Amino acid sequence: MGLQEIAVTPLEFTPSGLSLLPAFPVSACNGLILVAGKSLEIWNPLTHERLKLLRGKCNPNPKEEAFGLGYDYTTDDYKVVVIHDHRLHRRRHGRDNFACQTHVYSLRSDSWRNAENCPWRGPRGPGVFLSGALHWTIIGMDKIIVFDLATENYRQLQAPPLRERDTLNVKEKRYFNLDVLDGCLVVSDFAKTDRTSGNLEHYEYDVWVLKDYGDKDSWIKLFSLEDEECMSYHIINPRPVAFMKDKTQILLQDDGLSWGCSQDDRSGFFMLDLESNSMKRVGIHGLTGTLYAQFIPGTIFCLHDNCGVNGRATKRRRRRLGKRTSNMKMWDTT
Repeated sequence: MGLQEIAVTPLEFTPSGLSLLPAFPVSACNGLILVAGKSLEIWNPLTHERLKLLRGKCNPNPKEEAFGLGYDYTTDDYKVVVIHDHRLHRRRHGRDNFACQTHVYSLRSDSWRNAENCPWRGPRGPGVFLSGALHWTIIGMDKIIVFDLATENYRQLQAPPLRERDTLNVKEKRYFNLDVLDGCLVVSDFAKTDRTSGNLEHYEYDVWVLKDYGDKDSWIKLFSLEDEECMSYHIINPRPVAFMKDKTQILLQDDGLSWGCSQDDRSGFFMLDLESNSMKRVGIHGLTGTLYAQFIPGTIFCLHDNCGVNGRATKRRRRRLGKRTSNMKMWDTT
């Protein structure tokens, strides 16, 4: 096992009260970050701005809701989408009916409104923004659901041709996650199976890339890992973070947090060589707690601007969106 070191530049941006919140970045768009904790906030790490979103009686709960931040090109407006699954609340009171309500916040109008109910149960976690829409997976299903920010309607996106697995006498833990890598939608399909006969563990990890968004036949398998690589590094739930400059290597982070490693390596980062299919653990020294990494562009967009209600403000925003710098941000969520 090799060890590769990576340099991290501290981000001098810690909003007041953050240490009191179980907050973590849940969705990003054009350099802005949506953060969920006891409240919903939009951050601009480059300008050190934050905007707290008031939600009335509807309090956020990251465990029972799906969130997403995206940009509506048709109206030049940033939108926050929250899918609230009332099925969980009602079951606690003995009722089986459910309703996945969709709430949309408009930065331009600074207001919330209800949209079409989500027709699928179980969307959770951060929404992935791409091509004017937000994307989520469904818990326990190999489905990708899409919320179009212009029409504010749902649709389903064809998933890649995943492996067929023999479920007979098998106990399986499976993670089906979405990311955006180099402007393309990425699916990470990780499964750990324990066969009841013989108690044998088997690992499979496939990463798929949708090269041409909208073309269901353009899914390409980027790489695969199996037993030897996964067991050597105790991988639980990996996901791709970013390509390196020459695109022959890719940085992975294990969201399940690797166990059995030293304190300095507990961040769960790995560098995968796509040509040799070999991995090295990436050490990030001097940081404590649980880390979350995401690759985002920088933007000087002002959260407290006029939000484009007149032509001049709209042009200013568009110019700002064009002035970006690329950075990989890491947060300590302890």
